[in-house]
Amino acid sequence: MNDFVNHQIAKNVIFIEVEAMLVDTVYEKLHEKYPYAMIQPTVDIFYKQRAPETDIVVQKFLSEAPAPDANHSCVIEKLLVDLLFKKLSGSLIERSEYPRIYEDVFRKYNIDETRMFRYAKRRNLYDSLLSFIKTKTGIQLMTV
Repeated sequence: MNDFVNHQIAKNVIFIEVEAMLVDTVYEKLHEKYPYAMIQPTVDIFYKQRAPETDIVVQKFLSEAPAPDANHSCVIEKLLVDLLFKKLSGSLIERSEYPRIYEDVFRKYNIDETRMFRYAKRRNLYDSLLSFIKTKTGIQLMTV
């Protein structure tokens, strides 16, 4: 997200999302090599147990989230929804920067609005996302 923010995130944070049954196994393997790896931390725990360099967070992959494309580990539509509504990843960036982030992403990339709103709807966030885009940004949606 550093490409889109004024105030750069000082440290790298790697979010690894895996299916629920694999969260513990993946965390244990990572924790052996990276002792600062965290498993589904709350925002408070995340900030108390940060690593000196890169933070690694293992989380449960939300069912029916948009699948990554062959060339990317995560689709941009999922990132946009998660940024706005996930407590931990959303806390890394000042909320005042969200409108500019959305506008920059929509300007630079071909956003699949249907995919983004389908994911938001599955998380019961459709109305909140639509309201944010319409009231806080200058984005002209094509499908809504």
